[in-house]
Amino acid sequence: MTAIPFHSAAPPSVRGACPGLSTPMPTGDGLLARMGFDAAISVEHLMRIATLAKRYGNGLIDISARGNLQLRGLTTESAQALENDLGGMNLPLREGVPVETGALSGRDPAEIANAEPLASAIRAVLREDKLSGRFAAKFTIVVDGGGQLPLHALLADIRLQATRRANALYWQIFLGGTATTGRSVGRVRDADAKSCVASILARLVAMTPPPRGRDLDPEQVRAWLGDAVSDKPAETVGSTVPAFGLLPITACPATPLSRPATLRGTETCDRRLEDGRATRPPPPSTHDPAFGGSAAAPENSLASKQKAGGEIRTPPIREDDAPFAVRIGIPFGQCHADTLIALARRAEDFGVKFVRPASDHSLVFFANESACRNLMAFSKDLILSPHDPRARIAACPGKPACMSASLNTHALGETTARQAADLLDGSFTLHLSGCSKGCAHPTASLLGLVGTNEGTALIFRGKTSDMPLKFIRHGQEERAISVLAALVRLERGIGETTSACLSRLGPARLEQVLSQGLS
Repeated sequence: MTAIPFHSAAPPSVRGACPGLSTPMPTGDGLLARMGFDAAISVEHLMRIATLAKRYGNGLIDISARGNLQLRGLTTESAQALENDLGGMNLPLREGVPVETGALSGRDPAEIANAEPLASAIRAVLREDKLSGRFAAKFTIVVDGGGQLPLHALLADIRLQATRRANALYWQIFLGGTATTGRSVGRVRDADAKSCVASILARLVAMTPPPRGRDLDPEQVRAWLGDAVSDKPAETVGSTVPAFGLLPITACPATPLSRPATLRGTETCDRRLEDGRATRPPPPSTHDPAFGGSAAAPENSLASKQKAGGEIRTPPIREDDAPFAVRIGIPFGQCHADTLIALARRAEDFGVKFVRPASDHSLVFFANESACRNLMAFSKDLILSPHDPRARIAACPGKPACMSASLNTHALGETTARQAADLLDGSFTLHLSGCSKGCAHPTASLLGLVGTNEGTALIFRGKTSDMPLKFIRHGQEERAISVLAALVRLERGIGETTSACLSRLGPARLEQVLSQGLS
């Protein structure tokens, strides 16, 4: 079956609102430039990008919830120089409408399907039909094959979630929201998925203004797709919790990490290798003496903390041969360039050659097991486990980095992770937002602290723009969290999560305890 065809005349272009390389965005510490990647990059390229962050900006680098790199503290002149330098590096930069896949797509033995072939086909539709720039700002498509690094928490205008029923592959289509809050259109067969998405996209660009996915009526979209879509439920969508640390993956020479996959179908790597190992030319050289450098890392950098000796030296490994990956989280999604430079240098020492910035403020490195374990040991100050309390805090750059912020989110996050780790049991995400825009966590959260000019708003079960449970004076945020943590320790039943406990106690009790504890 195929979707009902639809063709439209070209409507006016819509300018995006995201800070790309050519359109940096003003922030509290200068201009911010963002780059996204559709494939892995070399570890040397990561080092070079971090070097440029120091050369042209203030050295602060964000890794966003979607795995974009953001370089901060730029000027108008240095932003242009940065764009010029990056343009000569042959990076797999994302262009136009983002079509996002997981960092392990095509390499994950736990995935339901390889999402990259479908994502590549959708990118081709956008490119060949000249659709990029004709959608609403921040319009995003997510193609999620599941596995160890699912994308369930990412917001998407159109989401395709791999599912299986009676061993047949389907893609469940959702509009707006996350995998949990998005509205289902139905499921389509793998063979029909590309044409269905193309039909939806053609309809959207014909509308003035082009709507977001959250604005669409699933019934209307179902009518557009005709008998290509079914509302029968799928059997499973796999795990919804991304893993950290050491991850086993499948070697797949036919799908190089350093460039988008072009293979047909969504079969697993094992099936593609039945006829023997595919061969391809080696990746292009990324050596550039101008960025090599050998200066010692600063005393307070990650490298200075590495103990001498005891390291297992391993030979370099091709990116398509890597049997393991290691996912390392960056606390609160921000670090200094020196941290990434030190990490990249040590990765090269251990034989790691390729890395992919990934969702949830993380980096995924590809290598053999010993190299991955060495890199984990070196990265002990970063996030290596989903149980790390910092992994349960969503914090924007905050004050002073953002001109809109009235709350130092990172300082509060560090204190909370140290003093109230038991509160952060994984049952909810604590949202710390410098202002009411809620950039770090656009959806509702159980608890959120939002900076305002008058004070800090404590939100219970809502978004940053919702009515606060209580206003807190500036400087009392740590005390408020401490009061709530003490309440949970006192009231939590056996086996009860923080989320369940606070929900059971309810807003009236929480407000009463906060008023007493902050008086």
